[in-house]
Parts: sequence; C-alpha cells; structure tokens
Amino acid sequence: MKQGFAERVALLLVHGASANGRDFYNKRTHLENALLLGHDVVAKMLVDHGAKSPALSAGEELRVACLRGHEEQVRRLTTATLEGRDDEATLVVAAQQGNLRALRLCLDVLGASVDATNDKGLTALHAAAGNGQRLVVDELLGRGASLTIRDPVHRGTPLDHARWAVRTWPTPERADVARALEAASAATNTAADG
Repeated sequence: MKQGFAERVALLLVHGASANGRDFYNKRTHLENALLLGHDVVAKMLVDHGAKSPALSAGEELRVACLRGHEEQVRRLTTATLEGRDDEATLVVAAQQGNLRALRLCLDVLGASVDATNDKGLTALHAAAGNGQRLVVDELLGRGASLTIRDPVHRGTPLDHARWAVRTWPTPERADVARALEAASAATNTAADG
C-alpha cells in the first residue's frame, strides 16, 4: 500500500485483507498512509472496502490537499497555524511520486525551500533522483536545487541516489535521471572551475 501498488492492494482486499488494518511500523491506518503518500487510487479502494474515515490533523489535511493538487484548498488552509503541518515532508513525497503539481504548490504556495529535508535528511532532489522522476528533477534543478547535499545515513548526493537506483532497480527512467544529474554535476563543476 505504501508503494502505491494498486493491483496488489486490490488482490489482497479481494482475498480478505482488512481495509481497516494498520501499518506495523508507524501504526497509522492503511487509509491514512495512502492519503499521506498521495496514493488516491489505493485510498479509494480502501474506502470502497469499508475503511473508516481517517483521523488526520489539520496539517495532514493540508498535505493531502497539496498532494491532490487542490490549490484553492491549500491556499485556504495555509491561512491558519496548523497542527501536524510538515511542508518539507510533503515536498519530498511529491518529488518521490513525481507529482509536479504538488511539488510546485509546496514551493510556490507553501513556501518550502527547494533544498528542505525531511525527517530522514533527504531533499526532494534525492527522492526524485532515486525514483526516476525526470520532470521533477528538471524542475528542481531549474529552481537551483543543490547537487551537493548529502543524506545523513549513506552520505549520498542526489546523483549517488540516482546511480544506486539504476543498479538496484534498472529502468530507462532511472538511467535517464542519472544521466541528467551527471550532466548537471559536470556543468556545475565546470562553472566552479572556470
């Protein structure tokens, strides 16, 4: 469910998995996790199979509105101080999912920094690079995202994340992102040398 694999979720639900189950690690319901990760198709499946209404904070409602691309609702919700608001986490999830509209809302409406990090120390560029999200990578690079920020666990740059993803889960999209980041890194190094 957290990966957005709708076909697998459908198969599990048909074979008796509970739509009201909870994640072992974060203890959130499956529906809450689907909404907070921007997996609307999975969320709808869970609701159709009887999932109870989620218990989201006002800040989490903002995140869901942003991931759905509801600009008017995002603007309305940002007028107040919201419990549970985490614009950086929303930005990174939008980047990971390739959700360009939500990414732009995070940057332009919520005012998130292009180099903001989530609770794991990852930037949006790390997340997009590791998931082969070329349009998001291009958008972030166009907005001046840093190519040199290293994650605190593996000490990897966004290019390192892209290269690792190509080796681990090779796809044409991931290879394309790695090439784009290599070119951007080379251009940055050339400019710094000159």
